[in-house]
Amino acid sequence: CAWLVFGDGLILNSVPSHQVSGLMLNLVMSYWVIPLGTLLALLFSYWILTSPLKFTRTVCEAGLSVIRSIPLITWLFFTTLVLPLLVSPYVSFDRLQWSLFALTFFLCAYCIQIFKGTYLSIADSCHEAAHSLGFSRWQKFRHITLAPLLKVSLPALFNTYIGLIKDTTLIMIIGQSDSLGIVGTLIAKPEHKHFFI
Repeated sequence: CAWLVFGDGLILNSVPSHQVSGLMLNLVMSYWVIPLGTLLALLFSYWILTSPLKFTRTVCEAGLSVIRSIPLITWLFFTTLVLPLLVSPYVSFDRLQWSLFALTFFLCAYCIQIFKGTYLSIADSCHEAAHSLGFSRWQKFRHITLAPLLKVSLPALFNTYIGLIKDTTLIMIIGQSDSLGIVGTLIAKPEHKHFFI
């Protein structure tokens, strides 16, 4: 679905982000946010779970607690209204790109918590076996931890993904028109009233 918005270079032209609306906006947001947020969560959870530096783990967990404790609508307002004012000489993104940024890090914070919880479900004997074989932290994470981590966390991840797809309708508040906003506009038009009554 993203190639419909960004174009393929041959037949389809790219659509400016301020013209993306309706169901396509929800699909494009989910298409980019879910993989990016999950990959970032895997990287951050690897760092938090295996870092020997207690200070950096504490700072990362404090940052995650802040991100998870503030509602998503506040993050959307902050990233679309305040953050562009702070970085405007250096970075020029539009509202859709800033909201992609906010949703990605919001999903990342929740996925890290899921990965941290499923990490505790891995038996201690697996970690001891990896240590006795002389695995490095990266080898232990890749060969021992990653497969059970993804397998056990899939139900919770899909639950979070469904919640994120529903949360993409909050973008309507910052001025982008999603599928729910278009249905509301159609209901408000008098010529379409007889379809909904």
